Amino acid sequence: MAAKAGASGIHTSIRFLKNDDLYDAIKTYNLEFRSDEIPISNAVPEKIDNLLVKNIRGHEQDFTFDLNGFAVLDMQTSLAYDEFRDSSKIEHVYCQEVAACLLKYTEAAAVQVFDVQIRRRHPDFPFLEVNFEVNNQPALQAHIDASPEAVRLLIRSLNDPEKASRLAEGNFMYLNVWKPLKGPVREWPLALCDASSVDSSDLREHDTVFDPSTARENLMVHFNANQRWYYLSEQLPSELWVFRQCDSSGKPGVPHASFQLPTQANDPDGPRESIEVRALLYFD
Repeated sequence: MAAKAGASGIHTSIRFLKNDDLYDAIKTYNLEFRSDEIPISNAVPEKIDNLLVKNIRGHEQDFTFDLNGFAVLDMQTSLAYDEFRDSSKIEHVYCQEVAACLLKYTEAAAVQVFDVQIRRRHPDFPFLEVNFEVNNQPALQAHIDASPEAVRLLIRSLNDPEKASRLAEGNFMYLNVWKPLKGPVREWPLALCDASSVDSSDLREHDTVFDPSTARENLMVHFNANQRWYYLSEQLPSELWVFRQCDSSGKPGVPHASFQLPTQANDPDGPRESIEVRALLYFD
């Protein structure tokens, strides 16, 4: 179902994990590699049509990071568009800029950037068949990047044992920082769910399996009519979506997914391109 415009936002479709008692006994998963032995996934999606996604453009200050779990921050990067193909410049320049921005905004004691993902939409997306050579496409399924247990394991893997134990038991936060590489975004923008509208029963632990011995637990999302979804129209490269994925205090993470705009067509500037930085913030 294509999206349609509404007075207070956009009505569109987003995919969720179908509610099924089966998942009480069997954990959902998806494979990031080819296998002749098991299915690529056992998670059954459910597309929810006519879902209202409200536009926060002009009302960004009405939302608070503590309550809603997200914010829009302005940050000019010193990297030119073409420099985002240079992994060294991304690591040593852009990631440092994001880290400094997060430290200033949150007043954390320290920040640890641990992952960067660049997504360049394939021209055939979303009708692209499963192709492990064409990865990092816009994420259509509502999800949270990591479960609390996965985050504590991540902290322990990134730090020496003595320090890791202290950090994992202290006050920390896992954030995702998303922005377009070019803009304004006129196709497949990112939708975020107000964390205060998420119930714990909406979330289901899920394994993303990278190879037969490596998996990461994240959270898939069941639809709940009480959930409130938002987006930022025509997002610019200088505008960062900063959204919580895990908080040691127990505050819920922010489900997110890409969605189709009603006016969406082939952008003359080419398919959507974005970069997301995942970071851990420590407050002790």
